Amino acid sequence: MKICTAATTALDLDAVIEMYAKLLLELGRDPDLLIVHCSIGYDIEAVIQALRNRTPGVALHGGTSCRGVMTQFGVASENGL
Repeated sequence: MKICTAATTALDLDAVIEMYAKLLLELGRDPDLLIVHCSIGYDIEAVIQALRNRTPGVALHGGTSCRGVMTQFGVASENGL
């Protein structure tokens, strides 16, 4: 099993797709499971649709966060806390 993470604090769909591209570089293929957490600054439905358009066969689990998310590189949050 290979696990990797990516994060962005940019609030646009291009950033979400760019973040997914970083995951692909690390994994070398589409993941089996994609876990996505977004803050309220994102249009969640648009994020889901953008990822579904790119990865229609990948299982997707999502959630929201109010203070940032953890990655393999540490906490990712808008203000760096």
